[in-house]
Amino acid sequence: MGAVESSFDATGRIQPRAASGVVASVEGVVAEINAPNGSAVTRGVPVLSIATGSTNETITQVLAPATGIVQRLALAPGSPIAAHEIAAVVESTESVVAASIEPKRLYSFTERPLRIDARLVGEVASFPCDFVDLARSDSSASEDVTYKLRCAIPQSIRVVVGSRAELRIVTARADRAVTVPLTSLERNAAGSFVTRLVAGKRDRIAVTTGIASDRTIEIRSGLDEGDLVLDPPPSDSR
Repeated sequence: MGAVESSFDATGRIQPRAASGVVASVEGVVAEINAPNGSAVTRGVPVLSIATGSTNETITQVLAPATGIVQRLALAPGSPIAAHEIAAVVESTESVVAASIEPKRLYSFTERPLRIDARLVGEVASFPCDFVDLARSDSSASEDVTYKLRCAIPQSIRVVVGSRAELRIVTARADRAVTVPLTSLERNAAGSFVTRLVAGKRDRIAVTTGIASDRTIEIRSGLDEGDLVLDPPPSDSR
């Protein structure tokens, strides 16, 4: 048994990340300003806290959407705030990789990728690139529809705006999975099959498959760990 990951590759350009709004998720009263104007924040830390409920007993934190400097925060403790109101902006000090994603790739993840590994073109080492967003991007020059995925580059990585980066976008992972080479799998209208070797004899069996990598595929039922399969399957089994 082992791990198998489903992923695809994309190439993008490095861009500066624009200012991001600090958006209230609920209606209430400002209970605390956690990061006043001019504060340096990292993505995910609280900028302000909102008290909700009839007695303001529930506290909801509004988090920084990016790493940067808090600006345009005009609220104070006790100020009313509406749901979806932009309370402040974070002038980002991050760079992002922006890559076009074909619509056919969207089936593999619903909200966000499991992990994104990035590598600057011409470099060997890769680094984690933190998912920011995925937005539809309509081309005015044609009827083609693509999607733009952005991920944030760690500030410890030195980059040049406009240069290229290659992304490996991991959408699913299965641990302790029974796997076989993709080339050992036979697929047709009747289903998925492999040919295993039992006591020196061929045994063609139906299997249920799961996620696939570039080379292997998860077998969810039909095979046990340690079974021997023929790769490729014999031509007379097709």
